[in-house]
Amino acid sequence: MKHLLSLMTVCLLSLSAQAQQTWDFLDLSESIPLIEADNINWNVDKYQTDVPIQWSNNIAFTEWSTLKANGEEIPATKGLMFIGDKGKLLFSISSKNKNYFKLNNNKAKIKICNLKKGQKLTIVGLSGSKTEARTFTAEENLKVTSGMEPTVEEQTSEAEVINDGDIVIGCTNAMNVYSISLSAADATGIAQTTISKPSGNDKFYTLDGKQVKPSHKGIIIANGKKYTNK
Repeated sequence: MKHLLSLMTVCLLSLSAQAQQTWDFLDLSESIPLIEADNINWNVDKYQTDVPIQWSNNIAFTEWSTLKANGEEIPATKGLMFIGDKGKLLFSISSKNKNYFKLNNNKAKIKICNLKKGQKLTIVGLSGSKTEARTFTAEENLKVTSGMEPTVEEQTSEAEVINDGDIVIGCTNAMNVYSISLSAADATGIAQTTISKPSGNDKFYTLDGKQVKPSHKGIIIANGKKYTNK
């Protein structure tokens, strides 16, 4: 009962997910220092010339949970909930390739609570294997509109929330997650796109994670939020 109340509280607090929102795992600058300082919940499992570049959960999540380090919710995954075995939820940084969050097997899953019917989900990622075609999966309350087909190439997949409530995203096998975006929903539950202006000092990315100039036309991600640049 105590866990159920805790889960309900987290889901109620996540009402902000009904607003347009983006989780950008290309920028882990705020999250890695917290993770590095917590060797109880997070374990270094990959080095590059003696420098840590990948951390995995040191404790299994058998029930839906937020990801924390030293008692603080990790910024990069704030508002998301996870389930996964020990070592199957990873944060990875690289000087040559893209940073990412990783679902490291098909039992690891992501939940987003309290969404509205018609909200649009966009998830960008890449197979964790160079040779095995893999994809994200719409586990609960999602209708796939594009992507989510096994491939070894980077893929942008889109889905629509079927009914008011929670959604669950999984994968066929280990997948690197570059970003997750949600369209907004107004008070009537009708999905909409939020249009606003980023700061001129922000870094700009397309939905598939490519860095672009501020003058780039179309939908861009800046400072963890999605904008329409006309």
